[in-house]
Amino acid sequence: MKNILLFFLFLNTALFSQKYSKEEHQALNDSVKLIRGIQPLKAINMLLEIADTQKDFPTPQLTNTYNIIAEILFKQGLFSESLSYLKLSLDCFALTRNNFPSTNVTYPPWILINIGNVYFHNKNFEKAYEYFQMAKENFQETNEHNKLYGLPTAYDNIGKVFLEKGSRDSALVYFQKSLKIREENKLKGAMIYSYNNLMILVPRDNESLALKYEKIVDSLYKQISLMPNQPDSRINIESNYGIFNYKLGQFYYDLNKFEKSINYLIKSSEFLSNSFNDKINSELLIAECKIALKNYKQAESILIDNLNYLTDIGVNSPLLKVRIYNLLNKVYSDLSMKDQLILVKDSIINLNANISDNKLSNSILSLETSLLLDEKQRELNDELVNYYYLVFGLVIAVILFVILIVSLRLNINFQKEKNKRLAIQKELINTELRNKQLELIGTTSYIEQRNSYLENLRDSLKYKSISGQSPDFESKGSNLNSDLTKELDQIIGSKNSFESFNNQFNKAFPDFFKNLISLHTDLSSTDLQLCAYIKLNQSNQDIARIKNISLRTVESQRYRLRKKLKIEKTMDLFNYLTNID
Repeated sequence: MKNILLFFLFLNTALFSQKYSKEEHQALNDSVKLIRGIQPLKAINMLLEIADTQKDFPTPQLTNTYNIIAEILFKQGLFSESLSYLKLSLDCFALTRNNFPSTNVTYPPWILINIGNVYFHNKNFEKAYEYFQMAKENFQETNEHNKLYGLPTAYDNIGKVFLEKGSRDSALVYFQKSLKIREENKLKGAMIYSYNNLMILVPRDNESLALKYEKIVDSLYKQISLMPNQPDSRINIESNYGIFNYKLGQFYYDLNKFEKSINYLIKSSEFLSNSFNDKINSELLIAECKIALKNYKQAESILIDNLNYLTDIGVNSPLLKVRIYNLLNKVYSDLSMKDQLILVKDSIINLNANISDNKLSNSILSLETSLLLDEKQRELNDELVNYYYLVFGLVIAVILFVILIVSLRLNINFQKEKNKRLAIQKELINTELRNKQLELIGTTSYIEQRNSYLENLRDSLKYKSISGQSPDFESKGSNLNSDLTKELDQIIGSKNSFESFNNQFNKAFPDFFKNLISLHTDLSSTDLQLCAYIKLNQSNQDIARIKNISLRTVESQRYRLRKKLKIEKTMDLFNYLTNID
């Protein structure tokens, strides 16, 4: 029953919610993957266009679409907006959970990861940890692909929480768990990401460990470059490699080795061309190195270029802009450029005013309320769905019952009509058989009467010939009389007479001879002929007259027939043959 309802839901979705074909949807999704890092606004518009075709009939695909929008907004620092779309994604999941690919999950784990990231940004590490743990548990219930890529991600994020809470040893345990899964499955691109996390834990006095990690990561990237086909996305691999070099740049920045840091950061920027957020962060760290080296003009140029770049791609990322303006503030402050300094401070003030912590707090509160209510709502939904299933089942049962009753009535009427037709046909057949039997009796009577007449005529001719009552006959006439007598004998005993009788007998009793022969295989044609006459209740005298044989001969034939048939003396021959149809 459940499958039937799901089928109708799918059918409605397929018929009414698709503005684009499956191929067009896939093309849009592929385009989003390519441009989300460099043209986030365009990617969001494309995703909203996809969502618009599905929102009237929510699908698991719509859940994923809202989640991707949330991820892009998060990258821009628009956390409250990101959280709003994460809530939409959860709401969509609640409506479509019964036909979701992984129905055993409480919530889609990737959404839980993203919610945890918002809490992490808001420095609510307890809540972040809670969501990352939930994601880990739900990844255990998903398909192997999601589990393979998702479980290490959950470990990474849990490790970052421990790191923020000052527990570096616990963080290292989780980072290593993640790395182990990726190593076992030869996910070289994802292994680079694991080393990005491990780089965070490298002590600033352990440059040799940093160089060791660099050697491993460079080797992994070279191996991947030689692989025509590998499971990780090329964009993700280059992004991970770029971020690793960014981590190296951070490492040497903290060591005040700014020139060395810049070299790694330039390399990082080259590999982060598909991710505006990471690329700008790398460029801004280069600007910080330039400021530390007192190369203010170069630093200013980098900062202005990135500010213009944000404008060009249509990204309104207040956090990135605030960071840029703060660095410009330092440049103009060190250069005593008062006019520019005033403009920068005004921009910072305006941006900070637009960054509403209350807005984010309200979004979080809304999400928490939604999640708290979701459990109750899910119970109610389950009860409602069960009620609908029950009603639907009852309706189907009633329909099937009505169909059954109608079918039975039609079947009964059909059987009655069929039996009536069969009775009529049987009666017609019986009538036809009776007519044929009467015709056979008539034929037998005719043959008997004809033979009787011909016998009398023959006997009369013989008598006249013997008594000489025709003295005028000449020798020729006497011969003619003798020939005529012989001819009459032939007519009386003619085979044609029996053949005519036999044809009519077979019509009246079509199975008699077949059944009789099956019981008694040694019967001769004479025996069969005699059986036919006996079945018609002909007396011995009648049979003798019909066959033009003596009464004694008939009696002898009957005696031999009884022996062949092995009939008891108490049983009448006529009664025995009558019972054979």
